[in-house]
Amino acid sequence: MKSMLSQQTPVRSLLKMRPMAIAILDKRKIRYWDSLDKPLGDLFRRDGMDDFLDEVSYARVPASDTDWSAMPLYMLVDFLTHEHRSFLLQEVADINHLLDIHALADSGESADLRKFQAAFKDWVRDFQAHIDQEEGYLFPKVLRYEACLRDRNVHPEFHLGSIQTYMANQDAKEGRQFYGNIAALALRMRAHEAAHPGSIAAGEMAELTESLRDKLNAHYDLESKALYTAARELERSLYNKSIDGDPAVAFHRRGPMDSGIMRLGDG
Repeated sequence: MKSMLSQQTPVRSLLKMRPMAIAILDKRKIRYWDSLDKPLGDLFRRDGMDDFLDEVSYARVPASDTDWSAMPLYMLVDFLTHEHRSFLLQEVADINHLLDIHALADSGESADLRKFQAAFKDWVRDFQAHIDQEEGYLFPKVLRYEACLRDRNVHPEFHLGSIQTYMANQDAKEGRQFYGNIAALALRMRAHEAAHPGSIAAGEMAELTESLRDKLNAHYDLESKALYTAARELERSLYNKSIDGDPAVAFHRRGPMDSGIMRLGDG
């Protein structure tokens, strides 16, 4: 991790790679929410940068059995971000490797595998787009909302959109269809295995695809039940505070949701 960071790394990129860095920055009483596009070097004196990078690098990813309700949301976001990397570097990479090898032969099975390979590449593209949406917009939004509760000088930036509106958006719903698509691919690979009972590769790919499906289902449950339930409640609370004139969220108002025109309910 330390090799991926430098004095020129934007603060925004650090928080994307390791959301847990929020705890380390806060411990040092460093203000950064208004400096997300500045390089890390601007936040530190030269003698403090290496110690900070060491601490970020050695920070452990939270365990999967963590009681998330008792932890800050940045710990959950750190875990979910780590899972994104694990999916791509483990199951996805292993499936791609097997397909690259076994789809090359001149056989009936290989012809079927090439069709599966094309479908899987499309799925990976959709999955990566979904990760980009979450890590580029949704996760930072959640982290900023949580920061508003710790620091009254952090503005929630309602004018840049809302989580509640985004999650209900048709594009976002379509972007989550890949969860169902991986289940269909897992069934397809099991059918391929049944059609080629002597194929060791088919069995391995079927198991890997089912493992990816199961891990993604657990990942989705954690996001929807733990992260986004808490995030929507945070957003609702902050919106309603802005309507009631709380000075922590009242300045730089822009747009109808920022202006106090409507109060968010539970729907």
